[in-house]
Amino acid sequence: MFGRQVAAELRQHSYDVIHIQHCSQYVPAIRALNPTAKIILQLHAEWFSQNNRSALERRLRDVDFITTASDYITQRVRRQFPAFAERCATLYDGIDASEFHHEKNYGVSNARREKRIVYSGAVSPHKGIHVLLDAFKHVVKHHPEVRLEIIGFQGSYGLEETFDMSDRQVIGTVARFYAKNRWSRLRAKLSLGPRDAGTYQAYLKSQLSRTLLTKYRFSGSFPAPSCSNAIMTPTFLLFRRFGMRASAFPRWRRWRPAHRLSQACPVPL
Repeated sequence: MFGRQVAAELRQHSYDVIHIQHCSQYVPAIRALNPTAKIILQLHAEWFSQNNRSALERRLRDVDFITTASDYITQRVRRQFPAFAERCATLYDGIDASEFHHEKNYGVSNARREKRIVYSGAVSPHKGIHVLLDAFKHVVKHHPEVRLEIIGFQGSYGLEETFDMSDRQVIGTVARFYAKNRWSRLRAKLSLGPRDAGTYQAYLKSQLSRTLLTKYRFSGSFPAPSCSNAIMTPTFLLFRRFGMRASAFPRWRRWRPAHRLSQACPVPL
């Protein structure tokens, strides 16, 4: 229904080019009502084995050009759908220079005893925050002055959205993060327990000692202008980026931090 409504709206404007973000299910409806438009499908993540290959292939026939967020995804699509290989290309996101209007003061940063590490990305199992915290434990042993701040959407993406279900070894390592603790979640909703009870975030907190709990912070999502200021001040920035959606910011304004920062932010990545 939504796809048809969008397709009808686009037809009223007779656009020459229509750019679709990742959601290939809308391609047939948009093509049907916009037969002369050039359609670009931009992919932000790979397609896994659980996706309907024949349905994807039918949709791609109506696409004129396929762009992806990384060379890894581009090569995957080319191997999965060789008939459309020549239509695929990697297209990195640009930056808005106005969001990085000030230069980093290295003198102040180097003189500060406390060293800040900032991670930007979703607090979800597929981002591997549990691995990051394990590594952070070792860093703190040698550098007790370090602090970790995690900026990003706090919520787990679906298992089938982020992992190949045919890879049983990988699924076995992350399945525990998706186990449903309905009793804990119910207590949280009734304000009878912590708000994050039964979540991945609660699991992460449980893995840290009382000392480490004072050295890290989950900051949640920031509006993009505020976040650009936050990430100019740390000593190091961390990302786990393999074509997955970056969700450090509100859903209505997705931000591709790794690509933008590599061009605009003078902080080690």
